[in-house]
Amino acid sequence: MAGKAGNRCYVNVSTAGTGSPFTTTTAISGFQTLSGAGFNTGDIVEYAIQDGANYEDGWGVVSGATITRNVFDSSNAGAAINLSGSALCIITLTAQGAQAILAYTAQRLAGGL
Repeated sequence: MAGKAGNRCYVNVSTAGTGSPFTTTTAISGFQTLSGAGFNTGDIVEYAIQDGANYEDGWGVVSGATITRNVFDSSNAGAAINLSGSALCIITLTAQGAQAILAYTAQRLAGGL
């Protein structure tokens, strides 16, 4: 498995509840599905889900049109939100991912790696 980034992946989520994985469906107009953005089974992605006033940021492993849920932050005290079946998901670089990259870079620049 490898971490992967992709451009313009913004999709509908058909899953209801707090279970993992969640299922993505069609792309939002002007955007791409997981496969359209080049994501393959086994790729690790970071995501942001919006469902009404609820949000969830996390990472997961792609398998076809599904993504496992590993939550970094959410409107549900850091736990998985209760999806309604009509949420939206964008593949993005989360703050946690960016901080990990910056920490690694700083360590490399300091000669620690």
